[in-house]
Amino acid sequence: MRSKSSSGITLLEILAVLLIIAIIAGFTVGAMNFGGHRMRSQAQRLVGDIQAAHFQSLKQSKVFRLSISEEGSGWKIERFQIPPPPPSEEDVEAYREWKESEEEKQRALDQLSLDERQQLNSLDRGSFELFKEYQLPDGIKVSRILHRQPTNQSRSLLFYPTGEMQAVLLVLENDAQDFFSIQTNSVTGQIRSQKGLISEEEWKDGSKTK
Repeated sequence: MRSKSSSGITLLEILAVLLIIAIIAGFTVGAMNFGGHRMRSQAQRLVGDIQAAHFQSLKQSKVFRLSISEEGSGWKIERFQIPPPPPSEEDVEAYREWKESEEEKQRALDQLSLDERQQLNSLDRGSFELFKEYQLPDGIKVSRILHRQPTNQSRSLLFYPTGEMQAVLLVLENDAQDFFSIQTNSVTGQIRSQKGLISEEEWKDGSKTK
């Protein structure tokens, strides 16, 4: 007769193993669902800030800019300020500082190539002041920003008081390589967000923009 310790696996042991597998699977699915919810939430946040910048541009009759950080870890909304008039020459110190600043700008301009100079516009004569800033949670980033038209502000989306905005494709990505693609329409001002990755080719030929 075989001893109790050498007998086969019992039904209770099988059920215990199945229970452990089910618990682990439940944790995995829950983590995946949480990751997807975070991505959707951050995509909605970015769409909301694009809409806010568009609205503020119309409301304040000023150019606004939404700029993605170099690392893609967040963005900021800025308001354009035209350069102030030069101070009076009677204010010797202020006039001296202004003149030195203008000379420094001219030296920087002289160092640009002809192509770089041709890309400059009226926005390069003024400055942008911070209006709002947002930092993405760890593990999520803006991995791509594409423009339909060439621009010297490649990581920014501009909004004009006329209601126009630049046409761009923004892609949010997390560590699990889940994607959300956000598109703006320069003519209608519409903003579209959808789960998944839209390639540059699909965006430019419009196969996933309708």
